[in-house]
Amino acid sequence: LEKIFNGITQSHVRIDPIFKDMTKAEVAAKVLNEGITDISWSCFNVQGQSKMCGKCFACFVRRLSLLAIDHEEPSGTYELDPFALDRSLLTSTLAKDLDILHDSFLFLERSLYDETIITNELLNIPNGFFSDPIGMLKRFSLDMFLGLQNYVSKAKPLGSLGKFATGILRKIPPDYLARREEELRLQEA
Repeated sequence: LEKIFNGITQSHVRIDPIFKDMTKAEVAAKVLNEGITDISWSCFNVQGQSKMCGKCFACFVRRLSLLAIDHEEPSGTYELDPFALDRSLLTSTLAKDLDILHDSFLFLERSLYDETIITNELLNIPNGFFSDPIGMLKRFSLDMFLGLQNYVSKAKPLGSLGKFATGILRKIPPDYLARREEELRLQEA
């Protein structure tokens, strides 16, 4: 972005991504009291409408990040709740969307225990961009599972994805999630 802007303007502008070493839950914890989450939009699939889709990866990350800091969005924020859907009743397109989220949980689980799955080359990130990419991925993964734990604690009905993800959640040591919850509380503005 700097290169593009500097090329167009023939000047030198430095863009400093102040949140680059933070997960979405960490950023949300810092800005929650500002009301920004209520006016922000994350959906990849739906633009310019009143509801986000709820099934794309951006909606997945947003929902679980906000739930990780125990912030539940108003009902009607999303068109669908992927954690409550029964895969066998879905169209093939929607089932594929759920498959992506299903595989995301497998990746998130693996990232908690296997540091070999992340390299700067794998993620196509400039070397040195993140100060601790492995640590950030682990925090992000814990955020997603903490968000799921908070979702499940609200006694919502679980569909195929919700049941699958909850099975993985049960394998994560509770002290991992408790420590992460405390870290996020300390982030709050």
